Amino acid sequence: MLPPVPSPADRVRVYVRVRPRMDEDGSPNAVQLHPDGRSLTIQRENRATAKFEFDGVLPPSASQADVYSCAVAPIVADVLAGYNGTVMAYGQTGAGKTYTLSSMSQNSIGMIPRAAAELFAALARDSVEADESVEMAPRRFASPPLASRQPTQQSDSSSASRLGDSRARRRSASRSGSEEGSIAPRLAPEAEHLDRLPPRTPASRPGEVEHTVLLSYIQIYQEAVQDLLCPESENLSIRESEAGVFVWGAQQREVSSLEQCLALVRAGDANRATAFTALNAASSRSHAVVMFTVISRRAIGEAHGSIAPAADDLLDPAGV
Repeated sequence: MLPPVPSPADRVRVYVRVRPRMDEDGSPNAVQLHPDGRSLTIQRENRATAKFEFDGVLPPSASQADVYSCAVAPIVADVLAGYNGTVMAYGQTGAGKTYTLSSMSQNSIGMIPRAAAELFAALARDSVEADESVEMAPRRFASPPLASRQPTQQSDSSSASRLGDSRARRRSASRSGSEEGSIAPRLAPEAEHLDRLPPRTPASRPGEVEHTVLLSYIQIYQEAVQDLLCPESENLSIRESEAGVFVWGAQQREVSSLEQCLALVRAGDANRATAFTALNAASSRSHAVVMFTVISRRAIGEAHGSIAPAADDLLDPAGV
């Protein structure tokens, strides 16, 4: 059974992270944080002040772990419970958006690798809990080598990478009997066409939960949508179906380990558009979206029961 749908007040939360001050930032008193941890005051150049309130205010001393714990971990938990979720870093050039989301430094790991690590750790725990005899290296992650999923002529939605509506309620479909062994494109939005997915193992024990994790990485640059995992791709089209909004033709790669996931993210990062600005020598000039899709299936004998997808989208907009 799904947990209750979050109330409208809980659907969007805003946290402010105050970047450490730099010499060129001007007055050290431009931003004043309040003890309540939810508000701050900004002093403008004309000495006028304005107070703002948020769901939380993170001081310059806040670590990446602090940011993840309060702002991102709840979203990942919702995805694991079957809801879609979106995390977006917003701010001007040099504010630290890409650092916060994408840093791979050992001492400052960003939100994307942290979310990926938690996804795989949670799915591994779920596998063990479903069957205590399952080894610590779960069978469900024993996947074939990564392969490009190219668009087919089957239907628009069968070869699309889903953007989706934030925290939309997951859809499920029931199946009976054994699954087809064909290699179908795993690019369907939501639950549409998920019955084409091949089983992860030849036979599953009753009650065992199988998970498939898919990764997409796109950028929007000069009003053109590009697939960062397929740099030669031209302007991809954004389409809409009953299941939601999706990018037609964008690849989704199945990832079976954290290492595979981060390798793809690094490859996508290398293809992002950057440029020199007055505030940042290597400013990201594109809006980037990393999308994780988790598809869960519970075995019923040799058949697969409910099939339920959930997506976690992490957005890094270009600086202004």
